[in-house]
Amino acid sequence: MGIRYRLKFNMSDGSQIDAGEFEVPTGSGDGSYTLTEADISMIVQRVLAELNVYSGNYEVTPSTQKQQLPTAQAIMEQDLLVKEIPYSEVSNNEGGKTVNIG
Repeated sequence: MGIRYRLKFNMSDGSQIDAGEFEVPTGSGDGSYTLTEADISMIVQRVLAELNVYSGNYEVTPSTQKQQLPTAQAIMEQDLLVKEIPYSEVSNNEGGKTVNIG
């Protein structure tokens, strides 16, 4: 039997994440306790479940249509890649080139 603790995190936006309760065994003598790998894993999983982690596409190709990615207040797991604007050239009947952009 141990002591039950509720772990809460105060976020910078003023919200609070409740990582739930976990039990710390008693009897270590000095009252200290080192979190086990299982403890840390449980805490991380509970915190991540509460966070707004972006789950959309991380690659975008510019287009003529408006594109909006729902990233406001979201945690990004990787960098967003904005690809180059599609560009091609073809010869035309006048001896010049026709350029297609986008």
